[in-house]
Amino acid sequence: MGLTVGVLVSGCEAEPLGRPVLEQPRSLASVEVDGELRVTESGDFAFDEDARALFDHFLAAEGEISDESVHGWVRQAIDDRLKGEPAEQAWEGYLNYVEYRHQMAALAQSYAGADPEAVVDIVVAQIAEIRAQTIGDVPGVPDEGVMLVVALEMRSTMEDPTMPSEAKAQRLGQLQAQQGTALDPDAPSRILMRLHAALDPIPMEDVEARRAVLIEKVGEAAAERWLALEHRRIQSLAAEG
Repeated sequence: MGLTVGVLVSGCEAEPLGRPVLEQPRSLASVEVDGELRVTESGDFAFDEDARALFDHFLAAEGEISDESVHGWVRQAIDDRLKGEPAEQAWEGYLNYVEYRHQMAALAQSYAGADPEAVVDIVVAQIAEIRAQTIGDVPGVPDEGVMLVVALEMRSTMEDPTMPSEAKAQRLGQLQAQQGTALDPDAPSRILMRLHAALDPIPMEDVEARRAVLIEKVGEAAAERWLALEHRRIQSLAAEG
């Protein structure tokens, strides 16, 4: 039932008096839109996992096209699926989600290099505050504070040399169950999976080869952003040792 970006662009051209023609992200060309938008029994927009997947689908093009075009694609996707008040609720939910992502990215940057276990309490409190000020308690976005605590306990469990293998496996299973079925915020989208598959055969140190692949797939601006993130990740791993 999903529409492709190519179909949406065709729709824009066919309706010159309605939708504007937007920048088309190369990475989303001919890719079926992930997710879906629904309403609750009471007729309100349901910000569930599928809604988040749809928003994330277009947000994957951040840095490749302008923010205005990203927002335009999302607005069109909403209007294709919802009408009236639910559509406006979905648009407001999307804008709040964008702000949530920006604040979460800034929070992660502010604690870059810090020992997670040393700052976990304050980070969890700040995550809760960001969530309350932006998206609220929507079911489609997992509580990253809870996930951080669980992830740290999972790491501690895996690294515990005194815990028997059977007990370790049981505890890890319990922690995975505690995470529930919500989407992992770090799980790669279909688009990112394709990028990783294209980059996997190329050594990290061959920056120019990786740059060429990235430029072909997502354009120059997004490629440089990706490479900058890789460079910071390599520096962080080297510092750890």
